[in-house]
Amino acid sequence: MPPPTLPQHQIPGIFLSTPLTKYLLSQEDADKDKNKQPPYKIHTTAATSSKIPNPFFNITARSPPIPPSPINPNPTSQPAPPAILLTLFLSRPLPKPSAHLLLHVGTGVTGQNAIAHGGFLATCLDEVCGNLISAEGVDGGLGMFTVQLDVKYQAPVFIDEGAGSVIVASAEVERVEGRKVFVEACVRDKDGVICTRGEAVFVKKKGQAAL
Repeated sequence: MPPPTLPQHQIPGIFLSTPLTKYLLSQEDADKDKNKQPPYKIHTTAATSSKIPNPFFNITARSPPIPPSPINPNPTSQPAPPAILLTLFLSRPLPKPSAHLLLHVGTGVTGQNAIAHGGFLATCLDEVCGNLISAEGVDGGLGMFTVQLDVKYQAPVFIDEGAGSVIVASAEVERVEGRKVFVEACVRDKDGVICTRGEAVFVKKKGQAAL
């Protein structure tokens, strides 16, 4: 059974106040889809569904909450800048599985001059593709490995040095050939500009589906 759509009051305010993510969360694009695609399911974390693996940005790379007045026990050191502050994952099923990974990020993901690091953006592409495949059961419950990820950087993604910025990684399954799944993805900045594009190939693991 798919996870229920997250109630509006449980959606982080930053995603409701940013025009791009507010639009995606409003489900308006589902109404305009000529193919009558179902609305997106909104997932908070991996705990909402056994079909979704632990998202990398929710478990491994998540920044801890920063108190208003942090106490630094060592005055000679500075606290690390925040990286991943909030995430939200949206997906919808066949016949054209697609997903959006909403991220509120800080300067901890930048490389230089408040610009998001290229390696971080590549990780965003890989993560949204992999979670889409798992969330919508494209892998048949077997799990998958990334075997190819081609990335094209078209424009810099600027990160606000104060409050951070919202960015969106989106993905859509293009085709399935045997054990291979081909996915196209992109990263957009808060204004909706496509800054990074990616094409990924995943291969289904061999063996029985996980329970």
